Amino acid sequence: DVYMATGEKTVVYGFNVGVPVNIAKMAVREGVEVKCFRVIYELLDDAKGRMEEMMEPEVIEEVVGEMEIQGVFRVEKTRLIAGGKVRSGRVAAGDLVRVSGESDVEIGEIESVQIEKNAVEKLVEGEIGGLAVKTEKKASIKVGDKIEFFKREIRKKKL
Repeated sequence: DVYMATGEKTVVYGFNVGVPVNIAKMAVREGVEVKCFRVIYELLDDAKGRMEEMMEPEVIEEVVGEMEIQGVFRVEKTRLIAGGKVRSGRVAAGDLVRVSGESDVEIGEIESVQIEKNAVEKLVEGEIGGLAVKTEKKASIKVGDKIEFFKREIRKKKL
């Protein structure tokens, strides 16, 4: 079994058995982990946990608001300042931002929200305000663009 399991991150499970010393040494040399259990539920839980670790996490995005850009005030390499009217939902610091349209382009994360020159916690539907957005690269945004605000959650998949 150890020879067949030779490879990357492999495990050989045993239930109610012992592992001879020569087999244990061979497993270490071949990079195979050998795990023995006396309780079947423990073996099953371990195998299930290892399979869940191999699964790609699930990415869930929830749109929380939309704004129409009415002015772009500054575009720098890693920061963007723009203003507009919230068309739906709400906008708050920490939300992720993307330009919506034919091809959605993610541009960054909201650093702060303002109404006139006053910092606020959030903007809600119908309010006009400004945004400071932290970007990874220079963003292309113009008057009339519609931008979406969303939350992203990464969940581990379960079996």
